[in-house]
Amino acid sequence: MVPYDPNQNEERFNLESARNALSDLQMRFTIDKYELAKHLIAESKINPLQANFLKTPEFFQVADKITDTFFFESRSAEAILLGLIHAAGDEENKMLESLARSIGEFEVMGEMKVNPFLGKAERVSEEEKAKRFNRLREIVLALEPHLLNLWMERGVSPEQAQEILQVDFSSTRFLDNSHLSVYIHYLDMTPRYKNFGLVRILLLETEKHGVGQHQILLKLLDLGALTKPESFHGKILDSIFLYWDRQRVDHAQLYKILVPDLSIGIEFIEDERLVESKNGVERVAFKMKPADYMPPIPQRDKQLADVLALKLFGTAESSYNKINTHFRPSVRPPTKQESIMIFTEDIFEGLRKHWSRHGLTPDKVFSLMDLDKLTDEQLLSSLHLWTFLWYTTEHLKTYKARGKQMFDVLKRNLNDEEIVKLLGEMNTKDESHQDS
Repeated sequence: MVPYDPNQNEERFNLESARNALSDLQMRFTIDKYELAKHLIAESKINPLQANFLKTPEFFQVADKITDTFFFESRSAEAILLGLIHAAGDEENKMLESLARSIGEFEVMGEMKVNPFLGKAERVSEEEKAKRFNRLREIVLALEPHLLNLWMERGVSPEQAQEILQVDFSSTRFLDNSHLSVYIHYLDMTPRYKNFGLVRILLLETEKHGVGQHQILLKLLDLGALTKPESFHGKILDSIFLYWDRQRVDHAQLYKILVPDLSIGIEFIEDERLVESKNGVERVAFKMKPADYMPPIPQRDKQLADVLALKLFGTAESSYNKINTHFRPSVRPPTKQESIMIFTEDIFEGLRKHWSRHGLTPDKVFSLMDLDKLTDEQLLSSLHLWTFLWYTTEHLKTYKARGKQMFDVLKRNLNDEEIVKLLGEMNTKDESHQDS
């Protein structure tokens, strides 16, 4: 029999581990965050006035260690900021301004993702880099609320913040500014703009300088906001869609937003309408307020259709995505992304109804979308091929008229086999959605 050894008692060992854990927890709550950060930053010789100091290995090691030390993440970020302020000395304000700009740059960069098609060895290396960068980005972004609160305490005005972050709303180039997100977040904290939200702040600021929503929208499209929904610009575009939805923007108002020159300097818009009378059908002139006006079919309809078709059809395997069957849940409320897609679909449906009310034939829609200028391969991969097919389906009520119109138009660019295959695919997908 092995003699009893009190030092090897399992219960005593477990109790000692619990005491160590409690001691560690107590240290995390009571440690002087400022002294720790000041000591580690000085020991590592970190110079917060140096360009790109946030990307140095020394900063990452110190910031990572401080973050692991504290129980609450907010205390870690505050400790790091206080340590940097101490290290900056008399040039504290210069350091804070530079830090604010760097925070914006990290936010715009987004998280690093690894290409899943890399080889095993290369993927392991890239995963390690991504993990390190994303950890650094998380630490840097956590500094933002503490820095902005410090600005608020020191009475930094919105105008001063705008100058520091070099944001200029006089043109759409402000969307290229990587510091924009920090400026918007600061404005959202000020009494003047408190709780206004991203889009409302942007629209108020740009309106002062005569920059319209249509210009902002075009710039966002140029920056790839539709193809990169997780990017900062993608989030702005989605926020604009949601803002229009909350404001109950109807189709006439949407045209006024996107084509503001329709109503500049005009009190009334004159138009004509066909009216039945004793003498038959005749044209009658009438006046309408610009706010209520839906314009005739211009080339700008194609620009709007381009935006909506890319949003609705641009992610499917064959340029097809019938949104209303996917994003109309009957049990649960729609998610934010689903709400955006529903609203986008409603706008596109309204545009097609507008075309129909103005008597636009499927043949004219085909030309309006420039489909008549495409080769057969280009046509089959065009997003607007589905715009034409669905418009024809909605516009012509009888199967005979619908089929004849589709065939007559498509045969200009496609042979019989391609047309049959295309319409078969359309019919199969539509039936599968109806069954789901």
